[in-house]
Amino acid sequence: MSLIKETYQDARTELDDALKWISAWGVRIEATRLAAYRKGIKTLEDMWLQGKIKNFENPGGIEKALNDFFEAAEIVAIHRGLRGCSQPELKHRLSRLVKGPEYATLENPRSSSNDARNAAFELFIASTVNAAGYVTDFAREPDVFTEDEARVLLIECKRPTAPCTVERNVNEAFDTLRDRFAVSDSKKPLRGLVALSIEKVINPGGFTLIADNFRQLEKRIDREFQRFFHRYRHTWLRRCDARVIGIQVAIRTPAIIRDINLPTAVSQLCSVNTTIKGDGFYWDYVHVMRRLQKGRGSLVNPSAPIVCERSVPPGTIRKLARTFAI
Repeated sequence: MSLIKETYQDARTELDDALKWISAWGVRIEATRLAAYRKGIKTLEDMWLQGKIKNFENPGGIEKALNDFFEAAEIVAIHRGLRGCSQPELKHRLSRLVKGPEYATLENPRSSSNDARNAAFELFIASTVNAAGYVTDFAREPDVFTEDEARVLLIECKRPTAPCTVERNVNEAFDTLRDRFAVSDSKKPLRGLVALSIEKVINPGGFTLIADNFRQLEKRIDREFQRFFHRYRHTWLRRCDARVIGIQVAIRTPAIIRDINLPTAVSQLCSVNTTIKGDGFYWDYVHVMRRLQKGRGSLVNPSAPIVCERSVPPGTIRKLARTFAI
């Protein structure tokens, strides 16, 4: 996991660029949560210039600003990966993205108020795919559809709202991919990935992670991934469709690193295969993940190893990571 620092001014400028890009699609951002984040980032910038941000021992007073920066960092990451896209179908995804409550803790799945962040997660995964040189086809199902010279790759994205919903979400993702496999007319082999965003599983209260230093934060995130894989791996290993070659798990959360006195937006993506080492499906997994590692958008960590989860000790996982800090 790497730490990339930006000035408050740079963070606001990048967000402004992302918002202009969204507006250029004809999507209004006034009076949306994105406009609120921009206002919060500007406030944070002004506080820094005035010397009012000195100590994060008690982050309660700046909780809104931390949330604004964290949410804005994801919008910026989406813009970085997808700004070259000209497909008209992208507008619908962006229209979903700008809606929803300002805070993730205010989401209510029963009223579909979580749809905006569901769309954001889909676009985040699409941005990592595009940064690796793939092209997401937003006119096709499921959430992310792309292909290369050898295979079609389908990615179904899920955001479980609580630990008790993980198994249901995994099953729904597998069922969706199986349904798409059944109706596809592609002559290329079909392969699938399930992408899970697990911040509400490991952090139901939506609190800010606080670490004394970057290494401590890194260990905490690694530990959360290991716990998740250990607890829930049975939910995908017992599924029988070998065409679903891997699981991607994302942790995206605000944090504070005390020793460098900076608010941080953590965005880390780990991947583990669901195939038997050595078979053709396994090598498809290796090929896809190696390509993602070489993504140009600085969205992945090129030094991370590729492993087969069924051939290594429990908890050993491959990491694609980026941690932002300003």
